[in-house]
Amino acid sequence: MPPPRTPIPSLFSRLRTATSQPHRPDSTTLHRSVKHVIAGGIFTHIFISYIGGVSFTHGISMVPTIPYSGQPAPFIIYSNLHRRGRNIQVGDMVIFKHPTRSGQTALKRVIGLPGDYVSVVSGARDEGDLGKKAEDGDWANVKNQAFRVPEGHCWVAGDNLDWSRDSRVHGPVPLALVQSKAVGLLFPWRERRWFKNGLGDSNGVGKEQVIL
Repeated sequence: MPPPRTPIPSLFSRLRTATSQPHRPDSTTLHRSVKHVIAGGIFTHIFISYIGGVSFTHGISMVPTIPYSGQPAPFIIYSNLHRRGRNIQVGDMVIFKHPTRSGQTALKRVIGLPGDYVSVVSGARDEGDLGKKAEDGDWANVKNQAFRVPEGHCWVAGDNLDWSRDSRVHGPVPLALVQSKAVGLLFPWRERRWFKNGLGDSNGVGKEQVIL
């Protein structure tokens, strides 16, 4: 026996009723989704603030360790586990709040820690020095002195010494300004790698003395 047929007008009426009612998500599902979004946001904030993350860099002061050829800018991986200089060693690269330029950060290599002696025998150029010649005599800001890093500070310098504005210009950096440690290069992708300590002991030079 065939099933009873539904009259066509009645079928259209049922379809109109079904489509006219808006779909309302289940309140439990919506609540669960909001909780997941909030939890994800909190986790991301804590991770970036206290663990680490990825950031781009600008400038040529750390060439060749961090290559720079304009755009796109290189991206590094950093660790916030070294905030305020915690477990930082000579040779590490740190990101710190610039001591003289409000609102700016800088990336340099640690050359000396509290109590270390640093012999400063070179200067640093700035963008305004482009095109100047050595005989002009005013671009290098050459210093020739031994400096002992005070307590609670570190001495930093760029790997590209001629084009780095660092402790030779603004003095030692308070460890309280250290935000993180650069641990790897992520981009350019073909040059990606983990950073290694870039300094080692020299023959005949004590561990507490580094010549720049």
